[in-house]
Amino acid sequence: MKKSGKVLCLLFLTASLIGLCSCKDHKSAFSGSKTGNDDHFLVDFEVLNTTVCGTMPLLEGESVDATVDITEGAIDIVVENEKGIVVYHNSDMVHGRFTIDIAETGTYTFNLTGFQARGSVHFYKQIRLISWPISDLGAGNHCNNEGYDQ
Repeated sequence: MKKSGKVLCLLFLTASLIGLCSCKDHKSAFSGSKTGNDDHFLVDFEVLNTTVCGTMPLLEGESVDATVDITEGAIDIVVENEKGIVVYHNSDMVHGRFTIDIAETGTYTFNLTGFQARGSVHFYKQIRLISWPISDLGAGNHCNNEGYDQ
């Protein structure tokens, strides 16, 4: 009987460990991926119960496009410059698209705080198109029409 009791105890412990390991851990702080550079900050997560941050250098007049898609829970978003000036804040966000216009050159921090959240948040710097006024091209005809019939 002693041997069968030890076997039963071992089986029970093994089954308990397997059961515990297979449970979804909602208390985990972060499970997902976070990438960023000077042009974007992307966070995709299965679990977000903490704050994750990314930075992006931005120039006055630039804009950042954001897409939020949360399938569980909610997040708070705070975007601020290095002086602590908040340029965007939204609490309990679940879904949305928005644009942040940058009024002052600086390095901006994107803070995402999740509450039992699952989903994704993507920030992309808009590409600035440079236009040259016609007057900057100089005077005169810069085309060489030699060899063409007119």
